Amino acid sequence: MKRRVQHYGWQYDYKARRVSPDSYIGPLPDWAHRLAERLLTKGVVPELPDQVIVNNYDGAQGITKHIDCRECFRGPVVTLSLLETWDMVFTRRIGEQTLRYEQALPRRSAAVLDGEARSVWLHEIPERLKEHGVSRRRRISITFRKVAV
Repeated sequence: MKRRVQHYGWQYDYKARRVSPDSYIGPLPDWAHRLAERLLTKGVVPELPDQVIVNNYDGAQGITKHIDCRECFRGPVVTLSLLETWDMVFTRRIGEQTLRYEQALPRRSAAVLDGEARSVWLHEIPERLKEHGVSRRRRISITFRKVAV
């Protein structure tokens, strides 16, 4: 079973890896707009995010390694983690060497991907049954981005 995903603001086309001018689906809902404004007023982001993706991960579900589309989105990508602490794994190839870094994303935390973490390092939520010796149940992430259309 794949994870469930909800898009707000703009629909991201995963297959084409793009956001087009006709993919606008409406303003952010009030709850998402309030969180986006808070990220802006706290200085976490330089511009008001206008695209939100909510991912619902159950059990062993994850998301494959990727870099959020550089041409589609400006500035940092901010992900809020809810319900459980799961790890995000960052990888980067330098020549023949693969660098790997694992970072716990505590429940109720925000991860800000900017600079090389945003544009060079791949990131993923690995598919696995346990996280730090505890069986996974459910994680929700809310990701904020600024569309560059």
